[in-house]
Amino acid sequence: MPFPANYSYGKGSHGSEGVQGVIKANNLTGMQDKFNDIKESKYASHAKEPLGHGLDRQYNWPEHTQGAHKFGLPSKGLENAKDMLYPANGMGMENDQVTEMYKKTHGNFGPGEQKNRNYDWQLDPVDHRFGY
Repeated sequence: MPFPANYSYGKGSHGSEGVQGVIKANNLTGMQDKFNDIKESKYASHAKEPLGHGLDRQYNWPEHTQGAHKFGLPSKGLENAKDMLYPANGMGMENDQVTEMYKKTHGNFGPGEQKNRNYDWQLDPVDHRFGY
């Protein structure tokens, strides 16, 4: 069944405001801009993160961190970020002290590993079953 030449798909829309009107809607000038600034000043985000600038947390950094101070360790020549994040030999083995630290600080237990909170019990928690 052929459609007429002037046939269009979809639902027709009624007249709306054009792009020029939408873009120019917030172009405030003179006193309008000043009143808008007064209204916006009550929001904390207006002071902490003004438009066009990043968030200023107002940190009070120590003197030795100012100027040419750099955080972290310098890289050894041109290293590929992928190789640094995902070593070719896989994850290196951590010593027991580091593994125990991560268990305590991050709750990073191995798969199926029973948590040992080092309680001083009068029974053996491996053989004993609680409840019925």
